[in-house]
Amino acid sequence: MPAGTVTRCLIAFAVAAAAAPVAIAADDPLPRIVAPKDGASICYQRLYDAAHLRRNPRQQTTAALLSFKYEGADGGHIERIILTRRDRQPVLYIAGSCVWSETANIDTSGRRMIRSFVKNAGYGCIALTGPGSAEEGGVLMIDLAADGKALTLHLDSPIYAMRGEDKRGVGEYVKLGLEDRVFRLTRTDAAACRALEENLPDLP
Repeated sequence: MPAGTVTRCLIAFAVAAAAAPVAIAADDPLPRIVAPKDGASICYQRLYDAAHLRRNPRQQTTAALLSFKYEGADGGHIERIILTRRDRQPVLYIAGSCVWSETANIDTSGRRMIRSFVKNAGYGCIALTGPGSAEEGGVLMIDLAADGKALTLHLDSPIYAMRGEDKRGVGEYVKLGLEDRVFRLTRTDAAACRALEENLPDLP
């Protein structure tokens, strides 16, 4: 992502964060789906069958899993994502710090940050590069349904990710094809995300 775009994204998210208490009370769907309590979480999943993958040969992702988990007592939450891929490619782990806003996908110049995300409101997220790191690892957007039954995940490219067994160490920026940037996931049992949450500890 160009430096100027990164700066506009960071400023836009900072403005959204400053207004977060009002947004949470009025419009943020997450607290209505799961109470904002430290450690509480919800889990979303998508599994692609063989027929879908045959119809979409360029898509590398065979499964996607996403966790919303509250961290601390202030209502903040971290989003953890794992993408499983074809042909024994290493899985990708992505973590994001997200803020809900009516203008999440609009930068300070009035442009859309992720074009595939056609709405303005949603969760605007900065991909995390490690515990305590100020480095911005790309942008992702999450469109969470008001009833909590489903969400759509939109990923920037390149985006910072940790591969396979290196998930606890240094990651890298990964380029994603167009077929691996938008995923529709449905809610599943929170226990399905436990291993994902344990594999990406000590965030942010």
